[in-house]
Amino acid sequence: MQLLQRFLTIVAIFAICVGNIGVADDWPMYGRDASHNAVSPERNPPTNWEVGLDGRKPHNILWTAPLGSLSFGDPVVANGQIWIGTNSVRSPGYDAANDASVLAGFNVRDGSSLFNYVSPRLPQSRIHDWPTASLACSPLIEGDLMWFTTNRCETVCLDLLPLKQGQPQPREVWKVDMMAEFGVYPIGSPMAFLHTCSIASFQDRIYVNTGNGFDYLQQKVPAPQAPSLICFDKHTGQSMWQDNSPGSNIFEGQWSSPLVVEVAGRPQLVMAQGDGWLRSFDPINGNLIWKFDVNPKTAKWQYNHGTRHQCLATPVFYQQHIYIATGQNGADGEGPGRLVCIDPSKSGDISSELAFDRMGKPLPDSRIQIADLSLGHRVKPNPNSGLEWECVSEDVNGDGEILFEEEFHLTYSNVVIKDNLLLVADFSGAVHCMDAQSGKRHWDYDAFAFIFSSPLIVGDVAYVADEDGDIAIFRLAADQGQPIVELSIGSGCFTSPIFSNGVLYLATRDTLYAIGESLSPNSDITLEIPIAETASSNRDRILRSVFVPTPQDIVDKMLELARVQSQEVVYDLGSGDGRVIITAAKQYGCYAVGYELDPRLVALSRSKATQEEVANLVTIEQADLFTANLGKAGVIALYLLPDQLEKLLPQLERLSPGARIVSHYFELLGLVADETLTIRSQEDGDEHKLLLYTVPLTKTASVSPTTK
Repeated sequence: MQLLQRFLTIVAIFAICVGNIGVADDWPMYGRDASHNAVSPERNPPTNWEVGLDGRKPHNILWTAPLGSLSFGDPVVANGQIWIGTNSVRSPGYDAANDASVLAGFNVRDGSSLFNYVSPRLPQSRIHDWPTASLACSPLIEGDLMWFTTNRCETVCLDLLPLKQGQPQPREVWKVDMMAEFGVYPIGSPMAFLHTCSIASFQDRIYVNTGNGFDYLQQKVPAPQAPSLICFDKHTGQSMWQDNSPGSNIFEGQWSSPLVVEVAGRPQLVMAQGDGWLRSFDPINGNLIWKFDVNPKTAKWQYNHGTRHQCLATPVFYQQHIYIATGQNGADGEGPGRLVCIDPSKSGDISSELAFDRMGKPLPDSRIQIADLSLGHRVKPNPNSGLEWECVSEDVNGDGEILFEEEFHLTYSNVVIKDNLLLVADFSGAVHCMDAQSGKRHWDYDAFAFIFSSPLIVGDVAYVADEDGDIAIFRLAADQGQPIVELSIGSGCFTSPIFSNGVLYLATRDTLYAIGESLSPNSDITLEIPIAETASSNRDRILRSVFVPTPQDIVDKMLELARVQSQEVVYDLGSGDGRVIITAAKQYGCYAVGYELDPRLVALSRSKATQEEVANLVTIEQADLFTANLGKAGVIALYLLPDQLEKLLPQLERLSPGARIVSHYFELLGLVADETLTIRSQEDGDEHKLLLYTVPLTKTASVSPTTK
């Protein structure tokens, strides 16, 4: 009997331990827990895998699951399920009628599909909700309930218990349309390159960044009185309180997520808002506790090349301090950023600076610029400042120059901190390690690719994923400035890696990977790590576009505006599914050339050209558009991001006199357009801006800071 009792006791203890491990090692929200500090307590994560590229045998891949064509919502894991934001586009083609954002659910055991929450596009999608955009948040899961925000400016609560019970879909508990109920005017991300709000909770409440924003067509914030932040009852969806502090000062949109922390025994809700201020509220009643301006007072908002910015990252809490860095929409280009460490125990205005007019009166907040020294404004240090330290640029090696990796650039990335070592990746591709208490730089690394995601730390290993699909793996140490290995996952990563219950989850644009090793995830065995591969110094650093199709009636108008002649050659740089060059060949009988990197779109374009019987007039090059020989071009069609257009400009300036350039949506900064049209498409109901330029190109005297 004693032996049986001892056996049952051991079994019970084992069951409790296993149960606790399963709960503790889930990843049920953005950043794993309420601190948003993406550190897993588990050990021995995988550091060697092969996804099966170029015919190689897959290694350490537990399973894969297909996603849409773009995935921008970080995954979460809870109760044997994994959820990730993506879209409905699987093939290289595009079906506007079925385009939607999707929250996809899978079984963590084998990657089998559980359920897809499909959220159709909003009308006027290029203002509120871009075509092919991913559902771009991480859901919050507590018990059997899941909350998330959608591309339609909705907050949704689902009961997942029916899925556990074998039913085909969860139960909708409540859904709130924030446009209809609160008058919110959300701004979508151009080319779908931004995350949206991942919900935070406290007691019986949840907190949502609404995404209220600035309409570049109207050149104003259409709904300044609409809430930027809403507190909901998590069980009913009833609004408990709202805040619209940014008002009409929102730069573009609002894309950060809330943080709930306890500071010196007092709960705080911390939110980075779209006017460049970080604010703390009482989570129960919404009263302001403190506010911090993340910009210097003389900084100036200017589309594409300004110095005044908001935060796309989410604040992170570590040892009673808050960390966050400035950023901007990747479509607006790169620039210098600012990482700050803040003491949140103070109250009132805790900015590092205060601004006054020439009479000594405090200056009000302003969208473009708070303090203009040319007008006699003055800036003084704030005696109530909560700034502990900041990171901008530093001559770390003492050579008298600021190298690329010594600059802190604008970022999408949250910091991650363990053992007082802070790791952060900036958008331009620099990875920085510094002391979390002092801000002292330990090392910097150049990934030679854009980085949209946040780092992950598991044990003493750190992961950084980039847009090229390379995963740099670092040993977390103050003297470890190079990755111990860099592994490829085959396609660009826009989501952050997570680690749950012994499995590393990585998502590319279109595939979710579950990666693990044969070792027990909590084993004490030391892994043998391969030596790092050397990053190629000639990799480009130009943001790759997502394929966002131009409606056919807008294609027709682009070619009409360019006045295409049959003897000319039309080029489309970033030709997607080939609709521009095929239309040019069919309607004008001219020769047309497309440049496209995606092999699937190249194959689709060539097939369509054959179907339309213009294959003899159409050539599609699978090549980088920046290598294009444009010597024969009479007309060039563009639908590219400002950063790409800026790099392309030298090639455009060398075109033959009389050549025309027609750009969809984005202007060539610093140049005067011959004609500008804004027309509404009958196909998608959106307004589309078209700009025509003629070589030789005419430069503007200056660029207005209020553009966009």
